[in-house]
Amino acid sequence: SGNSLTGSLPSSLPSLPSGLQGVDLSHNLLTGAIPDALLTANLTLLDLSFNRFGGTLPSNVATSFATNADSQLSLQVNRLSGALPVAWVDAVQINVLEGNVFDCKSGHLIETLNIPVHDPLAHTYACGSS
Repeated sequence: SGNSLTGSLPSSLPSLPSGLQGVDLSHNLLTGAIPDALLTANLTLLDLSFNRFGGTLPSNVATSFATNADSQLSLQVNRLSGALPVAWVDAVQINVLEGNVFDCKSGHLIETLNIPVHDPLAHTYACGSS
């Protein structure tokens, strides 16, 4: 956290070690897309907040943030857009809305809000990606 790291993370980041429980690269100047390996790993802490990550999130994100109440996910204040993963709707310790422009929609026939209910901005977030 806060190490003045710049640049992007490799998109072909290999699978993370099975014993790894958390990754905190917050408060840096990292850019580009968040590698799928970070979002699909079964971590209890993922903090990539306050960077300049952009792009969309994969639909196959790890469900550990929703199924484990001790898991923490922080992606706020980046440049993320697109749909929010359905798996994160019930995540307890989540902060992803601030500073991003998600469209908050899922489904094809019936549009439903997909906002994580425990995010600090859940009740005031204005969906906004195009």
